[in-house]
Amino acid sequence: MKGAASGYASGPADPVEQMNQVEVPREHWRLFADEFTRVHQTWLVTVATVETARWGADPDAAMAGWHRLREGVQLQNVAIRETPSGVEVQVQAGGGEHVVSDGINGVVRVFRFLVDGRHRGLRIDGNMGQSMVVWFRAAAAPDELDDILDVGLIGSRYSPEEIDETH
Repeated sequence: MKGAASGYASGPADPVEQMNQVEVPREHWRLFADEFTRVHQTWLVTVATVETARWGADPDAAMAGWHRLREGVQLQNVAIRETPSGVEVQVQAGGGEHVVSDGINGVVRVFRFLVDGRHRGLRIDGNMGQSMVVWFRAAAAPDELDDILDVGLIGSRYSPEEIDETH
């Protein structure tokens, strides 16, 4: 369901090989969220929810049941705060005047995703059986992709003939 803003769809478009989920200790959640935001702000992400029980031993099966809330939007902020009802996480994503906040309450666990040693996102488990996922479209900052754009491999500004002549 590529390009959809929301709805049920399969997980990431790229194959997930050797994904590791590393749990972040509770005492480090706030620091982790701050650092995650600092390092990954403006990265293109998909924000989704999925039933926590689906993660089990097969993350690919869980990803097949994502409910996408946002897709292909810039990550702006991940904030973790204490509330009277428990821990809440807010994920802000979008650009310009269109920044949207999605949240999950009663947070019980936080994981970071690593694929082939590169950070690919995070998973936040709530106490009501739902998890929120923030998944990077690419394990790279948008400005790291500029060279790819310049040579015309994505969203080409060159014609196919010009690409063939230069590469």
